[in-house]
Amino acid sequence: ANNQQLEGDNYVITNDFTEPEKVSVLTVAGATADQLYTCRYNMTGGGSVRKEVLLDHALHIRLNNDAVLKGQTATLTCIVTADRVDKDRILQKDWFEGNTLIRPSDGSDGGLYSVKEERLRDNEILNWELERKDVTEDVKNIKCFVLTKEGASAEANATIDYVEIWPYTWSSPDFRKKGPSNVTCIMNHTMNPAHNPIIEWWQDDTRIPINPGGPFTGKNNFTNENKEAVLNVTGVTQDQIYTCRFNLSDGGSVNVSVFLKYSNAMNI
Repeated sequence: ANNQQLEGDNYVITNDFTEPEKVSVLTVAGATADQLYTCRYNMTGGGSVRKEVLLDHALHIRLNNDAVLKGQTATLTCIVTADRVDKDRILQKDWFEGNTLIRPSDGSDGGLYSVKEERLRDNEILNWELERKDVTEDVKNIKCFVLTKEGASAEANATIDYVEIWPYTWSSPDFRKKGPSNVTCIMNHTMNPAHNPIIEWWQDDTRIPINPGGPFTGKNNFTNENKEAVLNVTGVTQDQIYTCRFNLSDGGSVNVSVFLKYSNAMNI
């Protein structure tokens, strides 16, 4: 058969012998130390070949998700750590979108992607950044793959969530007498609508404290279709700019600014 799966107490062997490659994957559970394994191919016509592969239990990979508004640039960072720190251990490293290898250097991606290496810290052996420009739709399967000279490999998957935010403002008739007003942001088109974001409101570089009885109060109304954040404001005597920030539970954050114009009385 072209595809096989064999299972043991703490391992699974998956073989994919679809042409032109013959791929065998050994998945080991509960590894507590480095282990050296040998894969051997016995040819039907006679003879065999084998290769030793190191399972590095201390080789860890992490890759963040990101979220952006239309036309923005998403940034994904692939970080690999190991007990034995040596940046020269990396034999191969690749980015994929789905099953397609990303090659920014040859321009085959239309200039959408760029990569750069970041300075290593602590026990990192790779800190690798991928930028995806001009996002206009969800990108659901970005993969970072790493192979070391000892044969140990690691991979991680991430998503880019394309979302939309719509800002609104409203003021009461007595706004000029320091009456109430509110600014509202509605986010939709999120990849995982059942996951609710964490909302922050900012003015300049200062996060706005939301306290009952204070100058700023707020409420959130979340449905699967829309994530609505409302900031209620009192005591305004001049034009103001507020920023609503949505921190998505799956990773990444998006924000827009809302202009509250003091010179108008209603429906700003």
